Amino acid sequence: MHSHREMRQDVEFWGSWQQRVLGVWQRVRGWQKTFSYVSALGAATLLLTFVAAFWGADDEISRGWALFWIISFSFLTITPLALGRLLPRWAGLVGVGYYAFWSAMFMMATTFGRTEVLPVLQIPVVALYLGWFYQRWTARVAMLAYWLIMMGAALDRTDGFSLETSIAVPLVYSFFIAGFCLEAGSFRRRQAELRALRDPLTRVYNRRGLDEVGSRVLRRALAAGQDITVSVADFDDFKAVNDAGGHAAGDEALCVTSQGWVRGLGPKDLVARSGGDEFVLLIHGYRAHAVETLQRIRSEATHSWSWGLAEASPTDNLDDLMIRADAELYEMKRRRTSRKE
Repeated sequence: MHSHREMRQDVEFWGSWQQRVLGVWQRVRGWQKTFSYVSALGAATLLLTFVAAFWGADDEISRGWALFWIISFSFLTITPLALGRLLPRWAGLVGVGYYAFWSAMFMMATTFGRTEVLPVLQIPVVALYLGWFYQRWTARVAMLAYWLIMMGAALDRTDGFSLETSIAVPLVYSFFIAGFCLEAGSFRRRQAELRALRDPLTRVYNRRGLDEVGSRVLRRALAAGQDITVSVADFDDFKAVNDAGGHAAGDEALCVTSQGWVRGLGPKDLVARSGGDEFVLLIHGYRAHAVETLQRIRSEATHSWSWGLAEASPTDNLDDLMIRADAELYEMKRRRTSRKE
Protein backbone atom coordinates (compact mmCIF):
# COMPACT_ATOMS: atom_id res chain seq x y z
CA MET A 1 0.00 0.00 0.00
CA HIS A 2 1.11 3.55 -0.71
CA SER A 3 2.01 5.67 2.26
CA HIS A 4 0.27 8.97 2.83
CA ARG A 5 3.43 10.77 1.68
CA GLU A 6 3.59 8.82 -1.58
CA MET A 7 -0.07 9.49 -2.28
CA ARG A 8 0.49 13.20 -1.73
CA GLN A 9 3.47 13.14 -4.12
CA ASP A 10 1.32 11.42 -6.76
CA VAL A 11 -1.37 14.06 -6.38
CA GLU A 12 1.19 16.86 -6.65
CA PHE A 13 2.79 15.22 -9.71
CA TRP A 14 -0.48 14.86 -11.64
CA GLY A 15 -1.63 18.29 -10.50
CA SER A 16 1.58 19.78 -11.88
CA TRP A 17 1.10 18.03 -15.22
CA GLN A 18 -2.51 19.16 -15.33
CA GLN A 19 -1.45 22.78 -14.84
CA ARG A 20 1.16 22.47 -17.60
CA VAL A 21 -1.31 20.97 -20.06
CA LEU A 22 -3.87 23.64 -19.18
CA GLY A 23 -1.26 26.36 -19.67
CA VAL A 24 -0.30 25.00 -23.11
CA TRP A 25 -3.97 24.79 -24.12
CA GLN A 26 -4.63 28.37 -23.04
CA ARG A 27 -1.65 29.61 -25.08
CA VAL A 28 -2.82 27.66 -28.14
CA ARG A 29 -6.37 28.95 -27.76
CA GLY A 30 -5.18 32.54 -27.38
CA TRP A 31 -3.14 32.20 -30.57
CA GLN A 32 -6.14 31.20 -32.68
CA LYS A 33 -8.79 33.11 -34.61
CA THR A 34 -12.09 31.86 -35.99
CA PHE A 35 -10.59 31.31 -39.45
CA SER A 36 -7.82 29.04 -38.16
CA TYR A 37 -10.23 27.10 -35.92
CA VAL A 38 -12.72 26.43 -38.72
CA SER A 39 -9.98 25.68 -41.27
CA ALA A 40 -8.61 23.01 -38.94
CA LEU A 41 -12.09 21.68 -38.19
CA GLY A 42 -12.91 21.49 -41.90
CA ALA A 43 -9.71 19.61 -42.65
CA ALA A 44 -10.42 17.25 -39.74
CA THR A 45 -13.91 16.60 -41.10
CA LEU A 46 -12.48 15.71 -44.49
CA LEU A 47 -9.84 13.60 -42.75
CA LEU A 48 -12.63 11.38 -41.45
CA THR A 49 -13.53 10.64 -45.08
CA PHE A 50 -10.14 9.13 -45.68
CA VAL A 51 -10.14 7.31 -42.35
CA ALA A 52 -13.36 5.63 -43.50
CA ALA A 53 -11.69 4.80 -46.80
CA PHE A 54 -8.73 3.29 -44.96
CA TRP A 55 -10.90 0.94 -42.92
CA GLY A 56 -13.15 0.15 -45.86
CA ALA A 57 -10.41 -0.05 -48.49
CA ASP A 58 -11.10 -2.59 -51.22
CA ASP A 59 -8.96 -3.89 -54.04
CA GLU A 60 -9.40 -0.67 -56.03
CA ILE A 61 -7.99 1.57 -53.30
CA SER A 62 -4.78 0.40 -51.75
CA ARG A 63 -4.34 0.97 -48.07
CA GLY A 64 -1.08 2.70 -48.94
CA TRP A 65 -2.94 5.45 -50.80
CA ALA A 66 -5.54 5.74 -48.07
CA LEU A 67 -2.76 6.06 -45.47
CA PHE A 68 -1.07 8.77 -47.57
CA TRP A 69 -4.32 10.73 -47.68
CA ILE A 70 -4.78 10.38 -43.94
CA ILE A 71 -1.27 11.67 -43.22
CA SER A 72 -1.69 14.48 -45.75
CA PHE A 73 -4.97 15.70 -44.29
CA SER A 74 -3.64 15.33 -40.75
CA PHE A 75 -0.96 17.83 -41.71
CA LEU A 76 -3.62 20.17 -43.11
CA THR A 77 -5.52 19.87 -39.84
CA ILE A 78 -2.53 20.74 -37.65
CA THR A 79 -1.10 23.55 -39.83
CA PRO A 80 -3.95 26.09 -39.29
CA LEU A 81 -3.70 25.62 -35.52
CA ALA A 82 0.09 26.02 -35.65
CA LEU A 83 -0.15 29.25 -37.68
CA GLY A 84 -3.13 30.56 -35.73
CA ARG A 85 -3.55 34.30 -36.27
CA LEU A 86 -0.86 34.25 -38.96
CA LEU A 87 -2.88 31.95 -41.24
CA PRO A 88 -3.53 33.95 -44.46
CA ARG A 89 -6.88 33.80 -46.24
CA TRP A 90 -5.31 32.61 -49.50
CA ALA A 91 -4.16 29.47 -47.65
CA GLY A 92 -7.80 28.44 -47.28
CA LEU A 93 -8.32 28.61 -51.05
CA VAL A 94 -5.14 26.58 -51.60
CA GLY A 95 -6.48 24.01 -49.15
CA VAL A 96 -9.80 23.84 -51.00
CA GLY A 97 -7.92 23.27 -54.28
CA TYR A 98 -5.92 20.51 -52.63
CA TYR A 99 -9.13 18.91 -51.34
CA ALA A 100 -10.65 19.09 -54.83
CA PHE A 101 -7.66 17.43 -56.48
CA TRP A 102 -7.40 14.49 -54.10
CA SER A 103 -11.15 14.05 -53.82
CA ALA A 104 -11.31 13.77 -57.61
CA MET A 105 -8.44 11.27 -57.59
CA PHE A 106 -10.18 9.36 -54.81
CA MET A 107 -13.43 9.26 -56.77
CA MET A 108 -11.73 8.00 -59.95
CA ALA A 109 -9.91 5.28 -57.99
CA THR A 110 -12.98 3.42 -56.79
CA THR A 111 -16.40 2.18 -57.81
CA PHE A 112 -17.08 0.66 -54.40
CA GLY A 113 -20.43 2.11 -53.31
CA ARG A 114 -19.53 2.92 -49.72
CA THR A 115 -16.33 4.78 -50.55
CA GLU A 116 -17.22 6.50 -53.81
CA VAL A 117 -19.93 8.57 -52.15
CA LEU A 118 -17.59 9.94 -49.45
CA PRO A 119 -16.19 12.82 -51.58
CA VAL A 120 -19.76 13.86 -52.38
CA LEU A 121 -20.60 14.14 -48.68
CA GLN A 122 -17.80 16.65 -48.09
CA ILE A 123 -19.05 19.15 -50.73
CA PRO A 124 -21.52 20.95 -48.38
CA VAL A 125 -18.70 21.33 -45.82
CA VAL A 126 -16.51 23.05 -48.42
CA ALA A 127 -19.42 25.24 -49.53
CA LEU A 128 -20.17 26.43 -46.00
CA TYR A 129 -16.48 27.16 -45.41
CA LEU A 130 -16.17 29.24 -48.59
CA GLY A 131 -19.37 31.17 -47.91
CA TRP A 132 -18.32 31.92 -44.34
CA PHE A 133 -14.86 33.30 -44.95
CA TYR A 134 -14.74 34.69 -48.50
CA GLN A 135 -16.44 37.41 -50.48
CA ARG A 136 -19.62 36.21 -52.16
CA TRP A 137 -18.36 36.01 -55.75
CA THR A 138 -14.99 34.58 -54.74
CA ALA A 139 -16.82 31.85 -52.82
CA ARG A 140 -19.24 31.16 -55.67
CA VAL A 141 -16.52 30.87 -58.31
CA ALA A 142 -14.37 28.65 -56.08
CA MET A 143 -17.33 26.40 -55.24
CA LEU A 144 -18.36 26.08 -58.89
CA ALA A 145 -14.79 25.15 -59.86
CA TYR A 146 -14.68 22.57 -57.04
CA TRP A 147 -17.98 21.02 -58.11
CA LEU A 148 -16.99 20.92 -61.80
CA ILE A 149 -13.74 19.12 -60.92
CA MET A 150 -15.73 16.54 -58.97
CA MET A 151 -18.29 16.13 -61.75
CA GLY A 152 -15.51 15.72 -64.31
CA ALA A 153 -13.92 13.01 -62.20
CA ALA A 154 -17.28 11.24 -61.81
CA LEU A 155 -17.99 11.26 -65.54
CA ASP A 156 -14.43 10.26 -66.43
CA ARG A 157 -14.45 7.10 -64.35
CA THR A 158 -17.89 5.80 -65.38
CA ASP A 159 -18.59 3.78 -68.51
CA GLY A 160 -21.46 5.69 -69.97
CA PHE A 161 -24.12 7.39 -67.87
CA SER A 162 -26.70 5.47 -65.88
CA LEU A 163 -29.28 7.09 -63.64
CA GLU A 164 -29.29 3.98 -61.49
CA THR A 165 -25.57 3.60 -60.83
CA SER A 166 -23.69 6.80 -61.70
CA ILE A 167 -22.19 8.83 -58.84
CA ALA A 168 -22.83 11.86 -61.04
CA VAL A 169 -26.49 11.81 -59.97
CA PRO A 170 -25.76 12.42 -56.25
CA LEU A 171 -23.31 15.08 -57.40
CA VAL A 172 -26.14 16.92 -59.14
CA TYR A 173 -28.11 16.82 -55.89
CA SER A 174 -25.04 18.04 -54.01
CA PHE A 175 -24.88 21.10 -56.27
CA PHE A 176 -28.14 22.44 -54.84
CA ILE A 177 -27.27 21.48 -51.26
CA ALA A 178 -23.87 23.15 -51.63
CA GLY A 179 -25.53 26.27 -52.99
CA PHE A 180 -27.74 26.49 -49.92
CA CYS A 181 -24.78 25.97 -47.56
CA LEU A 182 -22.66 28.56 -49.39
CA GLU A 183 -25.37 31.23 -49.27
CA ALA A 184 -26.07 30.45 -45.60
CA GLY A 185 -22.39 30.86 -44.79
CA SER A 186 -22.26 34.06 -46.82
CA PHE A 187 -25.28 35.45 -44.97
CA ARG A 188 -23.67 34.62 -41.64
CA ARG A 189 -20.52 36.41 -42.74
CA ARG A 190 -22.38 39.56 -43.81
CA GLN A 191 -24.33 39.64 -40.55
CA ALA A 192 -21.11 39.38 -38.54
CA GLU A 193 -19.54 42.19 -40.58
CA LEU A 194 -22.55 44.42 -40.02
CA ARG A 195 -22.50 43.79 -36.27
CA ALA A 196 -18.81 44.64 -36.16
CA LEU A 197 -19.38 47.97 -37.95
CA ARG A 198 -22.54 49.09 -36.12
CA ASP A 199 -23.06 50.67 -32.72
CA PRO A 200 -25.25 48.20 -30.76
CA LEU A 201 -27.31 50.97 -29.12
CA THR A 202 -28.09 53.44 -31.91
CA ARG A 203 -27.59 51.06 -34.90
CA VAL A 204 -25.60 53.72 -36.78
CA TYR A 205 -21.97 53.06 -37.68
CA ASN A 206 -19.46 52.80 -34.83
CA ARG A 207 -15.88 54.11 -34.89
CA ARG A 208 -14.66 51.11 -36.86
CA GLY A 209 -17.51 51.53 -39.34
CA LEU A 210 -16.66 55.21 -39.63
CA ASP A 211 -13.02 54.42 -40.39
CA GLU A 212 -13.85 51.76 -42.98
CA VAL A 213 -17.11 52.88 -44.59
CA GLY A 214 -16.76 56.62 -43.97
CA SER A 215 -13.29 56.76 -45.47
CA ARG A 216 -14.56 54.85 -48.51
CA VAL A 217 -17.51 57.23 -48.94
CA LEU A 218 -15.17 60.22 -48.75
CA ARG A 219 -12.70 58.77 -51.27
CA ARG A 220 -15.46 57.93 -53.75
CA ALA A 221 -17.00 61.39 -53.49
CA LEU A 222 -13.67 63.16 -54.02
CA ALA A 223 -12.70 60.83 -56.87
CA ALA A 224 -16.03 61.61 -58.59
CA GLY A 225 -15.52 65.36 -58.10
CA GLN A 226 -18.49 65.62 -55.71
CA ASP A 227 -18.66 68.10 -52.85
CA ILE A 228 -18.83 66.57 -49.38
CA THR A 229 -18.86 68.10 -45.91
CA VAL A 230 -17.99 66.43 -42.59
CA SER A 231 -19.82 67.41 -39.43
CA VAL A 232 -18.95 66.61 -35.82
CA ALA A 233 -22.03 66.94 -33.61
CA ASP A 234 -22.77 66.36 -29.94
CA PHE A 235 -25.46 67.15 -27.39
CA ASP A 236 -25.50 70.56 -25.77
CA ASP A 237 -25.95 69.20 -22.24
CA PHE A 238 -26.04 65.43 -22.29
CA LYS A 239 -25.17 65.24 -18.59
CA ALA A 240 -28.40 67.04 -17.75
CA VAL A 241 -30.38 64.45 -19.74
CA ASN A 242 -28.76 61.62 -17.78
CA ASP A 243 -29.18 63.42 -14.45
CA ALA A 244 -32.87 64.10 -15.07
CA GLY A 245 -33.93 60.70 -16.38
CA GLY A 246 -31.07 58.31 -15.72
CA HIS A 247 -29.05 56.34 -18.23
CA ALA A 248 -32.20 54.99 -19.88
CA ALA A 249 -33.21 58.54 -20.81
CA GLY A 250 -29.72 59.20 -22.12
CA ASP A 251 -29.81 56.06 -24.24
CA GLU A 252 -33.22 57.00 -25.62
CA ALA A 253 -31.97 60.49 -26.49
CA LEU A 254 -29.00 59.03 -28.39
CA CYS A 255 -31.24 56.63 -30.34
CA VAL A 256 -33.94 59.16 -31.19
CA THR A 257 -31.45 61.83 -32.26
CA SER A 258 -29.24 59.52 -34.33
CA GLN A 259 -32.27 58.11 -36.17
CA GLY A 260 -33.41 61.67 -36.80
CA TRP A 261 -30.12 62.32 -38.56
CA VAL A 262 -30.46 59.11 -40.58
CA ARG A 263 -33.96 60.09 -41.75
CA GLY A 264 -33.06 63.72 -42.40
CA LEU A 265 -29.89 63.17 -44.42
CA GLY A 266 -29.61 61.91 -47.96
CA PRO A 267 -29.37 58.24 -49.00
CA LYS A 268 -25.64 58.55 -49.75
CA ASP A 269 -24.86 60.36 -46.48
CA LEU A 270 -23.51 58.62 -43.39
CA VAL A 271 -24.05 58.82 -39.62
CA ALA A 272 -21.58 57.32 -37.14
CA ARG A 273 -21.20 57.39 -33.38
CA SER A 274 -17.56 58.16 -32.63
CA GLY A 275 -17.95 57.85 -28.85
CA GLY A 276 -20.18 58.94 -25.97
CA ASP A 277 -22.62 61.58 -27.24
CA GLU A 278 -20.40 62.61 -30.16
CA PHE A 279 -21.37 61.75 -33.73
CA VAL A 280 -19.82 62.25 -37.14
CA LEU A 281 -21.95 62.98 -40.21
CA LEU A 282 -20.80 62.84 -43.82
CA ILE A 283 -23.07 65.07 -45.91
CA HIS A 284 -22.82 65.24 -49.69
CA GLY A 285 -22.87 68.87 -50.82
CA TYR A 286 -21.38 72.28 -50.07
CA ARG A 287 -20.99 73.66 -46.58
CA ALA A 288 -24.05 75.87 -47.09
CA HIS A 289 -26.15 72.82 -47.99
CA ALA A 290 -24.91 71.00 -44.86
CA VAL A 291 -25.83 73.99 -42.66
CA GLU A 292 -29.32 74.19 -44.14
CA THR A 293 -29.85 70.45 -43.71
CA LEU A 294 -28.66 70.37 -40.09
CA GLN A 295 -30.73 73.42 -39.15
CA ARG A 296 -33.83 71.76 -40.57
CA ILE A 297 -33.16 68.52 -38.66
CA ARG A 298 -32.41 70.34 -35.42
CA SER A 299 -35.65 72.35 -35.66
CA GLU A 300 -37.55 69.05 -35.55
CA ALA A 301 -35.35 67.42 -32.88
CA THR A 302 -36.44 66.62 -29.33
CA HIS A 303 -32.99 67.26 -27.85
CA SER A 304 -30.63 70.16 -28.45
CA TRP A 305 -27.27 69.56 -30.14
CA SER A 306 -24.54 71.55 -31.85
CA TRP A 307 -22.17 70.88 -34.74
CA GLY A 308 -18.98 71.93 -36.42
CA LEU A 309 -18.29 71.60 -40.14
CA ALA A 310 -15.36 71.02 -42.47
CA GLU A 311 -15.78 71.05 -46.24
CA ALA A 312 -13.52 68.52 -47.99
CA SER A 313 -10.84 69.38 -50.50
CA PRO A 314 -9.19 66.82 -52.84
CA THR A 315 -6.19 66.40 -50.50
CA ASP A 316 -8.15 65.88 -47.28
CA ASN A 317 -8.61 62.63 -45.43
CA LEU A 318 -11.32 61.81 -42.91
CA ASP A 319 -9.16 62.37 -39.83
CA ASP A 320 -8.13 65.86 -41.00
CA LEU A 321 -11.74 66.83 -41.65
CA MET A 322 -12.88 65.53 -38.26
CA ILE A 323 -10.17 67.52 -36.50
CA ARG A 324 -11.23 70.74 -38.26
CA ALA A 325 -14.93 70.11 -37.65
CA ASP A 326 -14.29 69.29 -33.98
CA ALA A 327 -12.26 72.48 -33.58
CA GLU A 328 -15.15 74.51 -35.02
CA LEU A 329 -17.60 72.76 -32.68
CA TYR A 330 -15.38 73.53 -29.68
CA GLU A 331 -15.08 77.18 -30.69
CA MET A 332 -18.86 77.48 -31.15
CA LYS A 333 -19.50 76.10 -27.67
CA ARG A 334 -16.79 78.32 -26.17
CA ARG A 335 -18.36 81.46 -27.65
CA ARG A 336 -21.80 80.37 -26.44
CA THR A 337 -20.48 79.86 -22.90
CA SER A 338 -18.74 83.29 -22.99
CA ARG A 339 -21.98 85.03 -24.00
CA LYS A 340 -23.86 83.39 -21.10
CA GLU A 341 -21.23 84.62 -18.65
